[in-house]
Amino acid sequence: PVFGGGHDWQAFSGAYAANNGNFVAANGSCGIGHTYGSGMGHNSNTFCGGNLNYLDVEVYSIGERKKDEDDPKKKLPKLLPEGKDWRKLQWTDEERDRLKQQVGRYKPRPSLSVAQVNILLVGQVGSGKSSFFNSINSIYKGRVSSQAMTGSQPHSLTTRYRTYEVRGERDGESLCFRLCDTMGLEDANTGLDLDDLPYLLDGNVPDRYQFNPAANISPATPGFRNVTSLKDRTHCVVLALDICNISVMPQGTMDKIKTIYNKALKRGIPTVVLLTKVDKACEHVADDLTLVYRSRFILEKVQEISEKLGVPQYHIFPVQNYSWQSDLDSKIDILALSALLKILGFADDYLDEHYEALATENLARLNVKE
Repeated sequence: PVFGGGHDWQAFSGAYAANNGNFVAANGSCGIGHTYGSGMGHNSNTFCGGNLNYLDVEVYSIGERKKDEDDPKKKLPKLLPEGKDWRKLQWTDEERDRLKQQVGRYKPRPSLSVAQVNILLVGQVGSGKSSFFNSINSIYKGRVSSQAMTGSQPHSLTTRYRTYEVRGERDGESLCFRLCDTMGLEDANTGLDLDDLPYLLDGNVPDRYQFNPAANISPATPGFRNVTSLKDRTHCVVLALDICNISVMPQGTMDKIKTIYNKALKRGIPTVVLLTKVDKACEHVADDLTLVYRSRFILEKVQEISEKLGVPQYHIFPVQNYSWQSDLDSKIDILALSALLKILGFADDYLDEHYEALATENLARLNVKE
């Protein structure tokens, strides 16, 4: 640990005393001026403050890399054997059309007077929740669309609560679901405030509500719905998580996501996790999206987030949103539509539970009258 022709600075020599509780007093030497400081105006005081006391010292060992570590093929995440996909999915154009038609034909139970199910999109800034709506919207528009604002910024580009509808055709009727976009979660006291979440779940918040970091949603909020019914409430929560950030996500953000999941759970609202940007997480998948369910790495991330949040693995779906593509890709569509179809199924489960509860309540009233 020396440099300079005349040993301008020697960090330490041999062994040195451990941290005394405040700093490490190293046993090296500093004589700036032999080489480094010549003509540069440096001396011991300007270079290291006139002493060799350090708050902490880390020592790194430099060794020769093994040949296997330099082989790019050795670095690639491994794939499961062909035919051993951990989920089955068809990747044909016919399957894409079938999924599109199936989503387009979806209708909630008529007796509940719910014309459209409400799917609440929540996620960290840049996780791809708004892009998921854009991807679904693109499929039905027949071109890559960017109706919801997206991009790479340190703070949320979504500043309004939006209840987006998707039309089966350009001038056709809206499909029977709404994707409700929220402000992105952030690490500090910015982004979506969790105190606003109950009102979002219960359907009190009007479309195009402007999120305000200085004032929470309350009954005094313009357009606030004081009385809501089943048709106004959230029927499924979707947590969009960047698969590349799961292992390094700040604990504060993970705690927020757990809180959202638990608040939905207490209301009996099903929660789905979308693992976005799978093409950036696995090079095999980047080359061929049809390998997503053969990727060991993707499977490990599904298992990891399931353990961290407590969400069942069959509620977790990897997706790739449209980001750089200028034309539609049937593989991206198949992955997005298959996830959306499962989301609609879980929303139906929520409505069925309410239908059964309502039927039981009505039966009890009839028995009382008798």
